[in-house]
Amino acid sequence: MSNKKFYKNDLFINIGLILITFFLIFLSLFIIDYVIGLNQKEPTWQSDGLIFAPYTVAQYQSNEFIYTAKINSIGIRDHEISLNKSKDTIRIIAIGDSFTYGWGHNIEDSWVKILERKLNENRTNVEIFNLGMPGAGPVQYSKIAEKSVPLLKPDLVIIAILQGDDIMQLESLPPPDQPLISGIKNTSKMLFPHIFSSMKRGLEYQISQTWKNQAEEFQKTLTSEE
Repeated sequence: MSNKKFYKNDLFINIGLILITFFLIFLSLFIIDYVIGLNQKEPTWQSDGLIFAPYTVAQYQSNEFIYTAKINSIGIRDHEISLNKSKDTIRIIAIGDSFTYGWGHNIEDSWVKILERKLNENRTNVEIFNLGMPGAGPVQYSKIAEKSVPLLKPDLVIIAILQGDDIMQLESLPPPDQPLISGIKNTSKMLFPHIFSSMKRGLEYQISQTWKNQAEEFQKTLTSEE
C-alpha cells in the first residue's frame, strides 16, 4: 500500500515538474518576444507581409541577368508606399506571376513601373503597386487580392495573365491546409510575433549559390552518357 502511495506521489511530482517546465519555457519566450519588440521597428501592416517577408532582400545572378529584389514594409516588391491615398491620385494594383514581379529586372524596369511612368508623363496622377509573385497562379491571385484590396483600397485591379501559363496551373491545385499544423503555427505567431518577424527581417538570399548547389546535386544523378 505504501509503495502504491509513494508511486502516486512520485507521479504527481513528475507531472507537476513537467507543467512548471512548460510554464517557464513559455514565460521565457514571452519575455524574449517582449524585449525584441522594444527594439524592433514593426512593419506598417503585419509581420508576414502581403506576399513576402517585409524588409527582406534577395540577390539574383545568372548568365542572363543580375538584379536585386527589395521587399518593402508591407511585404511587396515595390518602393515604400503610403496606405493613405490622396484624393487626386488613381491607385492601381497589379497582381500576377513572375511576369508582373519583373523576374530578371530591377523594379524600375518592370512593366508595372514603366506603365506608371508613362501614365504620369501624360499628366495623369497614377500610382501602380507591384503585387507580382513568381510562380503564382489563379489560386494565389485570389488570396493576394483578398488581403491587398481591403488594405490598399485601389481604384483598379489588374490581373496580368501570361498567355496560357496561368490556365494550365489550374490543373495542379495546392494541397488543402492541415488545420492542426496551421492552428499551431498561427497561434505561435500570434503569441510571439516579434520573434517570428525578427527571424525574417533583413534576411538576404544569395540565389546564385542555391542554384549552383542544385545543379551540382542534379549532376550527381546523371550517368557519363547523360
